[in-house]
Amino acid sequence: MPGYLNECFHLYGPNFQLNIAGTAVVFVSDHDSLDTFYRNKDGSLTNDILITASPPRLLGGVKAPDSAYIIETSLIPIIVKGNMEPSLCEIGEAFNRELCNQFAQLLVDQSPSRPQPLRQLITYTLFHSIVPAVFGSDFPLSIYDDLMALDISTYHLFHSIPLFSNSVPHARLRVRGAVLDFMRSWKDSTTPHADYAISEHGNEVLHKLFALDLTDEDRAGLLQVYIWGLITNVFRMTYWLIAHLVCDRADYMRMQEEIDAGVAHEFPDRPSLLSAHPRAVNSTRFALLDSGMKETGRLYFYPFSRRIATADVEFRSASGPFMVSKGSQVIAYNTGAHHNPDNFEDPKRFLLDRFVGGKNARNLYLWARGSHICPGRHMAIYYLKMFTILLFQQYELAAAEGEAQPVRLPEGNPWSAGMPLPRKDVLVTLRKRV
Repeated sequence: MPGYLNECFHLYGPNFQLNIAGTAVVFVSDHDSLDTFYRNKDGSLTNDILITASPPRLLGGVKAPDSAYIIETSLIPIIVKGNMEPSLCEIGEAFNRELCNQFAQLLVDQSPSRPQPLRQLITYTLFHSIVPAVFGSDFPLSIYDDLMALDISTYHLFHSIPLFSNSVPHARLRVRGAVLDFMRSWKDSTTPHADYAISEHGNEVLHKLFALDLTDEDRAGLLQVYIWGLITNVFRMTYWLIAHLVCDRADYMRMQEEIDAGVAHEFPDRPSLLSAHPRAVNSTRFALLDSGMKETGRLYFYPFSRRIATADVEFRSASGPFMVSKGSQVIAYNTGAHHNPDNFEDPKRFLLDRFVGGKNARNLYLWARGSHICPGRHMAIYYLKMFTILLFQQYELAAAEGEAQPVRLPEGNPWSAGMPLPRKDVLVTLRKRV
């Protein structure tokens, strides 16, 4: 938890109010208060337009003043549809095949005994698997380095903190230029779009962007932000889960045993594994994997959902109801709930099986709740789980020789947005399982 808010949490309890620059800002992390926040339907809590508009403007260079409205009304419904089974199954199979190719290529490019940074291994393979699965083989994957530079800088960009390097604006322009060229090629092509192996979901996103009354540059900026949103938290959550397993050999072996048994039960052959249905991946055969994903999110995800009270709002809480005045900002402080010892025993410790069998689920707000629940959660869950399953099923990942024993988990960098980046990476080796 950020230091100052941590102090406030311990001084004032799970719900507290701060006056910031003359504005009342109410932080809620009590279970009942969070439910009031997320399940509000009468319009008395509305999205903060400044928050919603920040990614398009700062990451995509979008100039359209109504970009937040466009995302909410035009792109979010497509994302919701893309997370439904027909679309998710199509993208999932393409993702799994790309991922297997990426793992195999890693062994060609890197000697099995040569250490490599874990974060690079995860982000590179995921990016080069997710993006082609959605937008096809002609998408310019050369944007990877520049997009990662933007991702690393999101905290500074969102908080208007000066950057130590002026390379970020140039990276943003290079990404947008490459994305714009791809979009124009897609639009002008006489070749059926299916021939590019673009998913139905990817085609729908592109059709929608070209139907909007925007400049080509703003269309490309919105697609750039869509791709960033598609991958950023998947990268980070996958990283921290795998990092914990690499640093704890006992947990690693528990996960290995579950995945071997689960794959043997759910998938009779290789083709069935590569076309794994989301329901099979979410079966109880992979309960430890599901728990590990949730525990990673509980421990590391720092979302701040912010709403504006357009009327006086009564919030429920364990200690009794309280009023939030019209004009106040209200922040769902999920981290307070996730790190509260009243909700989770030993909350600062990573427990791989904390959520097995549905335990502790009541106080988990990983994907938010109600009408504000993350529209892309099913896709993110599928990517993370299949990455872990295919990695463990085929390969042996271990801390590189020369790493301190026991291997220490990296500290998170507080200058991160959404979920922390590691201050220092873990070096690992990847070998084919015998």
